[in-house]
Amino acid sequence: IQTRLFLASWSGLVSSAYGLIALAKVAGFLVLVAFGAYHRQRMIPRLAAAARTTSDVGTLRTSVRREIVVMAVVILLGGLLAYVPPPAESDASMSSMSSHPSSS
Repeated sequence: IQTRLFLASWSGLVSSAYGLIALAKVAGFLVLVAFGAYHRQRMIPRLAAAARTTSDVGTLRTSVRREIVVMAVVILLGGLLAYVPPPAESDASMSSMSSHPSSS
């Protein structure tokens, strides 16, 4: 929601560095959600079964390592957003909004 407030139009998501980083962060977040669903639906039942194998534990270990890497990338992208300025077009629209106070 905050990203949309910084962008004057939806096209800013693909036409600016700020928008592309925000999209990458959202994509990373969706990958993390997929990891969580995979662990919950597939790995936990396998590990809870009496017939679990060492390969199940190894598979979970590998999956969690990958999840940690994705999480680190998402956190870094979030930090990078603090340093990348939003596109200039949103600056113009924000200044015009501040110079025309609403009558509410």
